[in-house]
Amino acid sequence: MSVRNETAHVGSKDFDNEYTWRALDTMSRLCEAFDDEAAEEIRTLARTMLYGSAEGSKAATSAQDGAAEAPAKKATSEGVMTHERNLPSWRTIMEPHPDVAQGRYKNAEFAANLAQVAKGEGAFVYRDPVEFFARTYVTEGMKGLLVQALKRVTGQDGEPVIQLKTAFGGGKTHSMLALYHLLRGKVPASKLAGIQPVLDEAGITGPVKVNVAVLVGTAIVP
Repeated sequence: MSVRNETAHVGSKDFDNEYTWRALDTMSRLCEAFDDEAAEEIRTLARTMLYGSAEGSKAATSAQDGAAEAPAKKATSEGVMTHERNLPSWRTIMEPHPDVAQGRYKNAEFAANLAQVAKGEGAFVYRDPVEFFARTYVTEGMKGLLVQALKRVTGQDGEPVIQLKTAFGGGKTHSMLALYHLLRGKVPASKLAGIQPVLDEAGITGPVKVNVAVLVGTAIVP
């Protein structure tokens, strides 16, 4: 109501991006307590404001059709660059996310924390299912985890217990966040980038929503 009043009353002024983001983020967190559909509508507004696309950062940074590609070059013995096989440089086809390009990237925001997400806290990129999968490449390992879990909760032959074994920084928390967002079913799977092949392999044709319990040992008070 306070945001509405500030925009509608005499003497109102435009909000800057930071204020707009903060207002939408607060609204979505409030709505999550009683109206999932409304919360997703607000998160959609937030993604559009941040990236110019309701589909999140992946859609906002995808290459445009017909974009010109510069040929790759190689150094000769004389140090002169020559073209080879028209292979484009990665710089011509890979664009940074808007937050990186605009200098808004913060390393601290990209430390995934499952306990925070479960409490509705932490960076938007981890809390928002659509934005999370828009920035997530579903590896074969992650796909296998999701398929096994989906099979298990739908009464098929999925593994009852899965132990993730990777080195530090190997993606365990990221994989568990993917599992968390997928199984809660807060957002239709059709809106989650890279998930349809997972559903196809698991033999899932309808919506899946289960009761999810999150237990993070380091977040428990002794």
